[in-house]
Amino acid sequence: MDQHSTEPDAGQASASRGLIVLAGVLAVVALGISGYLSLQAFTGQAVAGCGADEGCGAVLASPWSKVLGVPVSLLGSATYLAVLIGLGLRLRASASNKLGDFLLLAAAPAMLIAAVWYTYIQLVEIQEICPYCMADHSIGVVLGVLLPLIVLGKTALKPVLPIALGIVGCTALIGLQHATLSEDTMSTDNPFVDRDGDQVIDGKRHVSLFGGELQFVVEETPHIGDLGAEQVVAVIFDYACPHCRATHTLIEDALKADPDAFVFVPLPISISPDHNPHINSDNERFAESYELATLAQAVAAVDLEKWKAFDHWLFSPETAVDFPRSAEDARIMAAELVGKVALNAQLTDAAVATHAATIDENIELMALIPEDARYIPVVTSPGAPRHLTERFYEIDVLEKLLKEAAAGLEKIDTNKDGPVP
Repeated sequence: MDQHSTEPDAGQASASRGLIVLAGVLAVVALGISGYLSLQAFTGQAVAGCGADEGCGAVLASPWSKVLGVPVSLLGSATYLAVLIGLGLRLRASASNKLGDFLLLAAAPAMLIAAVWYTYIQLVEIQEICPYCMADHSIGVVLGVLLPLIVLGKTALKPVLPIALGIVGCTALIGLQHATLSEDTMSTDNPFVDRDGDQVIDGKRHVSLFGGELQFVVEETPHIGDLGAEQVVAVIFDYACPHCRATHTLIEDALKADPDAFVFVPLPISISPDHNPHINSDNERFAESYELATLAQAVAAVDLEKWKAFDHWLFSPETAVDFPRSAEDARIMAAELVGKVALNAQLTDAAVATHAATIDENIELMALIPEDARYIPVVTSPGAPRHLTERFYEIDVLEKLLKEAAAGLEKIDTNKDGPVP
């Protein structure tokens, strides 16, 4: 009788031990991945198998990869280490261990929330996938389900407090990251701020940026927004760049909310090494970006309103994680918008040379950015004491830049030499 009654208990103990060992193996693998990512973050080295402009390279370079300067992967490493300690205490005790159980029950919901949140960030905000991160998140989801199975019903600890602590702690961390995100946006000083200008001459708005290297009349340049808006925002970008798409979408949304907020002037470039000696990428994503920029210039030359639709289409993929529009598809869309005859007239050798000259002038502006800050998009405004030279995901970053620019232009206007036309 006693022999039979103890057999189920022995079987349950063996099953429980098996789950602990399985969880331990998963936690070791996850700790290895997050530890490797943390090491690369601190040393500044590229992650194996990842380009700088896509996948994990793009994800790990984004402001979402850190909280107050601390890599998220390091926080993940601390969580997996806590899981291993908790599993070790439970395995050693062969029964309930309050400290170990507390660690396991707190870590479980934290890993589940983090996995959901950072998967969303990759798919929606950054629109790139880091295989290393997704592997870690997948293990986190499995552990988030497995750890409560190991502990609940087998512990003297009341589970409410550690579970609540895990939920609140992870949520607070995400909130802190969101609140401080703008601090992670890269920028570089604008040495030409005292030579920037924005003034009306003969009824047209003349803008000068980069010390006069870039001069344009807004009415004669592709733009989005009210010509009478107080400020101009110029953005150097590549139509194949996912981070440029994020910035472009943010600016479009801001203008939808307030059409008079500013006038947006896109300055297309290509970072393909075939066209750009200042900032280049051999990533196949950018192979046709020069042609995309040329087509956009061609459409703008025919019809500015149709260009707005074309510009929006180029940055509006049908899937969240994607390659850019192909040049072939872009040419078909351009012909649909302005007509084949009008488009072909803008694709003659002479017309293409004119469009290419504009793009090349934009490319040359990158030489004026310090070499260690040559990232796209570059967001600037006349009077701004700095250029945003890194992707950003919050509109308040742009609003802060515009406030700085307004103050800068005020100082320029009081200068006896006045702004540069």
